[in-house]
Parts: sequence; C-alpha cells; structure tokens
Amino acid sequence: NKKKFDIKHFCTITESTLDAPLLYNIYLKMATTTTEEKDKAKNENNNDIPSISFYITGFGKFGGIENNPTTTIVQTLQEEYKNGNPKLQNIKHFSIVKVAASSATEEVDHIMQLIQQEKKKHAVILHLGVNPRIGQNPAFQLEKNAYNEANFRIPDEESFQPRNETIDPTHPDLGFKWSTDLNVKVLQDRLAHKGFFDVCTSGDAGRFVCNYIYFRSLNAVQQYYAAQSSEKKEDVVKIHVLFVHVPKFEGIPQKIQVDFSKELIDLIQEMIVEKEEKKRRKQLR
Repeated sequence: NKKKFDIKHFCTITESTLDAPLLYNIYLKMATTTTEEKDKAKNENNNDIPSISFYITGFGKFGGIENNPTTTIVQTLQEEYKNGNPKLQNIKHFSIVKVAASSATEEVDHIMQLIQQEKKKHAVILHLGVNPRIGQNPAFQLEKNAYNEANFRIPDEESFQPRNETIDPTHPDLGFKWSTDLNVKVLQDRLAHKGFFDVCTSGDAGRFVCNYIYFRSLNAVQQYYAAQSSEKKEDVVKIHVLFVHVPKFEGIPQKIQVDFSKELIDLIQEMIVEKEEKKRRKQLR
C-alpha cells in the first residue's frame, strides 16, 4: 500500500488482536522499510544526475587595467570553494591567465588535459574577461561566438600584436567562427528571473585575447571530438565552453559580480541536467 502509513489507524484496527510489544515491532519494521525505500529512490535519482566539472579562468592586468575584476572574482570563488561552499565543489580548476596569446594557448591545453583525466560526463570551461569599454550601461555580456581572427588593438602582455592573422591556420578564413553550445538567450532569461537584469548576449567577443582564448577553447573541443570518433559515445566527455565579459567594479560592484558568477555556474549546471533528463525520457519512450 503506497498510502501514507498512519500508526493511529493501524493501532485502532489491530489493538483487539495484537499485544502492544508485537504491534510496536510491526510498526517499526514497516516504518524502517518505508525509509529504506525512500533512500533507495533518492539514490536512484542521484544516479540519474550527470557528473559535471567546471574549469574557471580569469585574466590578469593588461593595458590600462591594473586591477582586473576577473582576477578578484576567480580568487573569491576559489576562497569560497576552499571554505566548503557546497555549490562550488564541482569546480576542479581555478586560474588567472596572463593576458597573452601564448598563455591563453597553454591554459587551454592544460584544461583539456585535466578534463580528459577527470573523465566526468560533462565539463564546462567558463572564461571571464573584462570589457573596459562597457561604460554608460555596464552589463554582463554572454558571448555566443569566437572568431578565428587575432587582431590585437594593443600588444598583449608579452608584446605580441598580431594584425589580421588567423588563430588556427587550418581554418584560413578570418571570418570562420565557433559558437558555444550553451543557449545564451535562455541563460539571460533565467539570470533575469534570479534578479540579474544587467545581462545581455553578444555575438562578437572582439579580436583581442578574450576572443583568442575563447576560440582556442572551442577549437580544442572540436579537435577532441574528432579524435574520439572511434570511442564509445558514453565515454566521450561532453565539453561546453562559455566566455563572459564583465564590467569594471565601478560599473557593477564586486559582491554583485561574484554572486552573478555563482548563479551563472548554478544555472549552467541546471540546463545541462535538464537536457540530459529530456534525452533520458526520450530514450524510454
């Protein structure tokens, strides 16, 4: 009987035929069985939740930006992780990247190695960068695309300044782009429901190191998939990449930016879980 067990009703209908100790033992057994069934169902539901790992990067100083807000955001998240914040325990990597093309390439290569070692079902690479040009209307920009073009308006932190060069020469077209598989419009809407209204989507991350690391990551993911074509589908890690431009703290205060980052991580995970659940239900039909 799946109806809620009522001990008072049970006692009423059995008190004339059973003694008290026996009645109590029957009740205890039934209550324990109910608890065990609930625990089993809970564990089964937890097993359906895909394993997800996050890899978070920010940038250091560059140009006229001595105190990059993304440095502070990533360091704050890492500190909360160390202090046991349960919502951040699936972050496997925190990094502050030097604003240089070579450092961006090295960081992406390192993250891809970590992802393949970790072997979670899903991995999320979340890059944060500051857009110093966000002025009168400061907002968080969810970047959809990364272009195969390095056209640095100023030298990077290693004095490298490419002009109209491809990032990956195997794609000779400067207009070639990769796009994130995360739905930035849905993310924007859900962030608004959480109280973050200063969020917009963008189709162009610029042509400086922000775009450079974004393209490198998305490109590396495609190369990884191509190399895994002979592997079983369930053994291939599903890798998601997103770049987010943030304003300076003068535009949106530090606490709000940190809270935004935590909510973003939570919502990305929520979206992945929902997608997996839809896929699972479709397979059961």
